[in-house]
Amino acid sequence: MAVLSLAGLLLLGPALARDASAPVATEWRVHPVEGRLPIIRTAPAYVLTATDGRTVSSADLAGKVRLETFVYTRCQDACPLVSAKLARLQRRLAARGLLGDRVLLASIALDPAHDSPAALARYAAGFGADPRAWLYLRGTPAETRRLRAAYGDLARPGQELAHADLIFLIDGLNRVREIYSQRLFDLEQVLGDVVGLAAVAGRAR
Repeated sequence: MAVLSLAGLLLLGPALARDASAPVATEWRVHPVEGRLPIIRTAPAYVLTATDGRTVSSADLAGKVRLETFVYTRCQDACPLVSAKLARLQRRLAARGLLGDRVLLASIALDPAHDSPAALARYAAGFGADPRAWLYLRGTPAETRRLRAAYGDLARPGQELAHADLIFLIDGLNRVREIYSQRLFDLEQVLGDVVGLAAVAGRAR
């Protein structure tokens, strides 16, 4: 098994640091810790389109905790697994009364040239996504490439749709606080992280 350096562990955050196969974004740095989760970096800003045609910007989501990931509807491996985990998390958050008002999920289309709003809506419905709280978003191919690069997941020539199975936890101030791998996604751990950040965001209102 590959051994990560201490710098690598700090770079990627507690959950992802246990996964030596995950990609490393060398520009990311850990800032002073607030509570249990580190501030990894500012999340990239974006303006994207939801499946119902409305424009959604990262600025619109300020004040809410969110989990973001990348998907494409033809994916047969990582995407369905990630989406199934988010579906379980969605149910738990709804049961706590946090979904929508204080916590959002966002799946960003990795293949906007193929995945139309209608295709994304069908995919979302297959996982029981609440359209008010689990957003499926798409941008132009150029915007998608920019976001992938900003999150450290660079497309490889000839394998443009190959991507890391990562889920980014973002706080109400648009800061990445944790990065989960699908393989290391522990529902109880993630729920605890989200609830803790939502409590902080709620006090800041």
